[in-house]
Amino acid sequence: MELIGTEFGKAVRACSPIRIEAVKTQGGRRLQMNFFHAAYPAGVQDKSYLIQTIQRDENYLLGKVLNTDRMVLLFELDANWLNLHFSAGLARNASPVQWCEHHLG
Repeated sequence: MELIGTEFGKAVRACSPIRIEAVKTQGGRRLQMNFFHAAYPAGVQDKSYLIQTIQRDENYLLGKVLNTDRMVLLFELDANWLNLHFSAGLARNASPVQWCEHHLG
């Protein structure tokens, strides 16, 4: 997941692997997503966002996190993304799920 917003300053975005626990459609291109936010500290990793879908296809979903200034970009986790944002050192065909479970809880 990538979050985009003014709170991240010149970096513009923050990146985190997440584990989606539940998704419930709300109608009107809205969904409630409960998830484990792996890059956050223990105790504040369980999150719930109400998201208004802006654009989606089979590979990604771009949305607005309602009641915030954040945009969210959701897509399937892969080794290249983990290597880019977390210096994971994974081979291209390595399992991102195993890496996350071992390094991020």
